[in-house]
Amino acid sequence: MTDIEQIAIISGKGGVGKTSLSACFVSELKELVIADCDVDASNLNILIKAKRIETQTFKSGFEVEIDQNKCVKCGKCFESCGFQAIEKVGNNFKINEILCEGYGLCYELCPVKAIHKTPATCGEIYTSEIKNGFLIDANLKTGAENSGKLVSEVRNTALKIAKENNIDTIIIDGPPGIGCPAIASITGIDKALIITEASKSGYHDFLRALKLTQHFKVKTFVCVNKWDINPKISDQIEQDAVKNGATVLLKIPYDKDFKSSLIKGETIIGTNSKSAEIIKDIIKKIKEQ
Repeated sequence: MTDIEQIAIISGKGGVGKTSLSACFVSELKELVIADCDVDASNLNILIKAKRIETQTFKSGFEVEIDQNKCVKCGKCFESCGFQAIEKVGNNFKINEILCEGYGLCYELCPVKAIHKTPATCGEIYTSEIKNGFLIDANLKTGAENSGKLVSEVRNTALKIAKENNIDTIIIDGPPGIGCPAIASITGIDKALIITEASKSGYHDFLRALKLTQHFKVKTFVCVNKWDINPKISDQIEQDAVKNGATVLLKIPYDKDFKSSLIKGETIIGTNSKSAEIIKDIIKKIKEQ
């Protein structure tokens, strides 16, 4: 079994081209497992022709339900819930699933054990076959918690599939931002590629993402997308990256071919665009280092 290299593509903000770039790895690498860890809004499968072969249920935390046949209407659950998740409807008490945090205090206090506590279904994890490997993605149930834990489960599944199929590269399409899902995406990885854009908000959120990879001591690469919309900010991003020990890769100019490729449900790789050649070089440099 060869060593498995895990490379995460992250961004401080959304809309900078992270998923578009992640999909390009599928076009360029001979074999890989790619994990879409943006579990709140996964969309990598739109750009990758994938055949779903397995679905797993993701359970985390608890959900509670009141058995109306056992309930004696004492109101202890209603009075004790700090989240106001128990509502009085006529003479009955009911759980508001959106407000309920699953702490289970009502379950503990109920004198007649009329409240049942069961593991909560929070989403699903999907395994799909692609032309040169596998795609692992997931869907977090609307309003559900534990997106970070779901990201970890997606990565565990990707690692399992890579080991079973003797694949030595896992590409992680991370979520935007620096919260719990982003942290779960980069913990224990080999390399991180921060993709950002030459805008004020892009620069601000790039600094946050860079601080995150520094904290976890991850070898970091930086790529500026649409650098030519504001060369001054692009230069500042590069300077701060180098100052903080990151490796600056080639810059990608604003390119309308990205939009036309996305409309067709394809990556920019394979077009005659100059950006396609730049991205190929970026992927090559990351793998070589």
